[in-house]
Amino acid sequence: MLGVILFSLSCEKSEPNQQSALIKAEIVFDKTFPNINDIHTRVIIGHSDDFFLIGGETTIHFDESGNIKWLIQKNCIDLVPTNEGGCLIAFVEGGGSFYNRTFHLAKLNPEGVIEWEKTGEEYQLSRILIVDHDEIIGVGDIKGSNGFEKPKLFRYTSDGSYLSSKFITDTDTKISYQTKHVLKLTNNNIVVGTMNSCDPVRSNYDFNIIEFDLNANNISERHYGGYKDEYLTDITELPNNELVLVGISESKDGDIKSWREELSLTGNAWVTKLGSDRKIIWEKIMGGSEGAWFAKVLYKNDNLLVAFETTSTDVDFNAPERPKFGYVVFDNLRNIQKIKYVENSVVWSSVAGCAYDSKGNLIMLSGNYDEYYNTQTLRLLKIR
Repeated sequence: MLGVILFSLSCEKSEPNQQSALIKAEIVFDKTFPNINDIHTRVIIGHSDDFFLIGGETTIHFDESGNIKWLIQKNCIDLVPTNEGGCLIAFVEGGGSFYNRTFHLAKLNPEGVIEWEKTGEEYQLSRILIVDHDEIIGVGDIKGSNGFEKPKLFRYTSDGSYLSSKFITDTDTKISYQTKHVLKLTNNNIVVGTMNSCDPVRSNYDFNIIEFDLNANNISERHYGGYKDEYLTDITELPNNELVLVGISESKDGDIKSWREELSLTGNAWVTKLGSDRKIIWEKIMGGSEGAWFAKVLYKNDNLLVAFETTSTDVDFNAPERPKFGYVVFDNLRNIQKIKYVENSVVWSSVAGCAYDSKGNLIMLSGNYDEYYNTQTLRLLKIR
């Protein structure tokens, strides 16, 4: 399930809090689409409060009221809206083995019609970072000379023609990096969050945060995690070049210092704030007797809003309904002030499906679950 957590970043002293009763969130619209049952994972806001859904077998463009403008059968990895009302997309075709897939970069007009399309190994992108009149820049995972995947920066002309590429981390280490999130900072540097094994032998996963400039020069690289698995699901930038990371943790040690014994061993929601030197300033664990994880982090008006999903009905998520999503409000000491939630919904597993529009409304990706047929159909909510 998805929800929102607000962390106050002010420095004012706060009084000891008491967790409030769970209350229902205010819904602007709540729409279901019975004929769409593939799993989407991301919401991307356009230039006019329209928005796109990607990550499933289809890519869908909606107007600001949640009406479908167009739908195409493309498994989109990333999408960037263009000033003309269309978009640039990176997508894959083919199934089965990874080596049977083909990678594409294409520009779509406002009606969802492809204006140009490029394909080949040099278009194996995880994220599109920059689109302007002169250049397109993206990041993808490519095997180095030792056979292990590493993140690589790609440059293209404005019409998608390949220009150059360069690895942004050491290619000699025998550990594969899987790019999970890419963020362009206000200083024009780029941060990549990768999922990777701690060493070539162990099967558990931690993650790295790599910062580099637009010429792919590595500025810093730092490892985070504990003895068991940690999964990074999103990154956002705060003022003063600070970062917030969110995800799921199964560790009791390492960087996870806010563990509590009453929490599940199957994974708990984890958020951490990093300074400009990328050292941890604080971290926070939330969970219950069942699994919980944070999926998306948004920053607006000195608040952090973090999407979560959980099946727990106790400890930090003590509502009778399961699964659920909602809003949790934290003070500047990370104490829970109140929780809001949306009833009767299912959220796609391991998603980052929410985004703010220009009016401050939250578009959230959810689903309706049919227990008898064991099927899920698309549900969209706009929450004030």
